[in-house]
Amino acid sequence: MVTFGQLTSPLSPDEFLATCWTERAVLLRDPHRRFEGLFDWAALNTVLNSGDLTFPATVVSRNERVIPAEEFTRGGDGKTVDVQAVMRLFREGASFSVRGAGSYWPPLKAILDALNDTFFESAHANVYCSPANTQGFRAHYDLHEVFVLQIEGAKHWRVFPPTSAFPVEPWREEDAPTDADVPYIDATLEKGDVLYVPRGHWHYAVAQDSDSLHITAGITCRKGDSFLDWLRPQLLADPVWRQNVPAMGKPGADGRLPATDEVVRWTAALREHLLEKLQEPGLFERYVADLFVDSPSVSAVSMPMDGAPRSLPVESLMFRRPAGQRHVIAEADDSRLLLKVARTEMALEDVPRALVAGMLGSDRFTFREACGWAPSAPQAEISELLEHFVRSGLLVAEEEATESAELRHTEKRRNGVAS
Repeated sequence: MVTFGQLTSPLSPDEFLATCWTERAVLLRDPHRRFEGLFDWAALNTVLNSGDLTFPATVVSRNERVIPAEEFTRGGDGKTVDVQAVMRLFREGASFSVRGAGSYWPPLKAILDALNDTFFESAHANVYCSPANTQGFRAHYDLHEVFVLQIEGAKHWRVFPPTSAFPVEPWREEDAPTDADVPYIDATLEKGDVLYVPRGHWHYAVAQDSDSLHITAGITCRKGDSFLDWLRPQLLADPVWRQNVPAMGKPGADGRLPATDEVVRWTAALREHLLEKLQEPGLFERYVADLFVDSPSVSAVSMPMDGAPRSLPVESLMFRRPAGQRHVIAEADDSRLLLKVARTEMALEDVPRALVAGMLGSDRFTFREACGWAPSAPQAEISELLEHFVRSGLLVAEEEATESAELRHTEKRRNGVAS
């Protein structure tokens, strides 16, 4: 298991979020941190030998230029990666990357779970491998937040201030830093180091005297413009937003934009309705509340448990909350709870609030612990609610033996990732 605090060490999560997040890059160096349990050369070999690599998820670059796909793919579709061609290019000084590496190597999911559980945003993991003393990609910025985990070797990073605050458009080569620009991060990442680079901050890296292997965990966050997406279906409830744009007519003799009476009335109606909507009491509070729970859970399925048609043996199971899941509970009336969680809304009749809060707010728990949250509730009803939440994807059920095995495995890896 990986925690966000282990990634930000020696800074505490609160200190990192208060001083660095979205504002400035920072090198996070903890001499006790190791990544052997998450990724290594053997894991990279598994990814490369999977036979499932495709373009453009796999990219090869050399001398700051992306190599055309036809030089390392095969097959009629031009998408299947030829790993031997990638190795030949690597020996010639090219770097390669594999996007979405968590799909090929499940242990990487621990990093994504930690990030998703902290930010409740979309996270992904990419693998980057570079030969010694090479620069694979030119100076650029990303449109997401970046955590770089140095797995093997060493890589020298330079990070420059943004040329545009919080950009949402791809970078342009003419805006890239030049040799005259001074980076505010100019440091070599060693094995176990982490580098955080905010969205829009220019950066590039050069492998040092040995082959370099690093993981980039990216977080794509929702932005203020999500309010417009949220508001749109509400506006469309009024016919003024659904009607056709009025006929515009021809330009005047002087070439000016025609402003017919119909167009003037239509735009005035749009303006009036929009202002009325924006002044609606509690509008932005509802938007923020929906944002709070509007993130899909991560890892909400556990086979063969979820595939069994029979009732779950809840007394012998361990239950866990899917990573990245938040919930809100509201009383609809004296006996009815309204639950909002994982982009769903659910009404619950005569269910103790403490029981629901305990089930959805605990990382892991047992049936016995659930009974303790609602001592007066019949155990049969608690069992029924647990199964309902599991079948709905709001909880994951596992054999307790599986949990014990995980704990033993974690104990053996105690010298792996550590803060």
